[in-house]
Amino acid sequence: MEAIPHARPLSPREKEVALLIARGYKDEEISKALYISRRRVGEIVCTIKEKWHVRSRVEIGVMVYHLGWLVFNEVRAE
Repeated sequence: MEAIPHARPLSPREKEVALLIARGYKDEEISKALYISRRRVGEIVCTIKEKWHVRSRVEIGVMVYHLGWLVFNEVRAE
């Protein structure tokens, strides 16, 4: 991870969830894509927020872009 003040690195599963959030997936869609429960997705999202000191899914998406894990043209089109 690039130097982001006070941000702790994510586990591989947390990174997968963060990437899907940045692509616009909802919790239910993430749970289906990763074969985990919706509740577990919520727990992972909370952990990401704590590690990165952010309050929203939008901020998670911003961090993912800032870290270079995803580029703009990789976002889902609906």
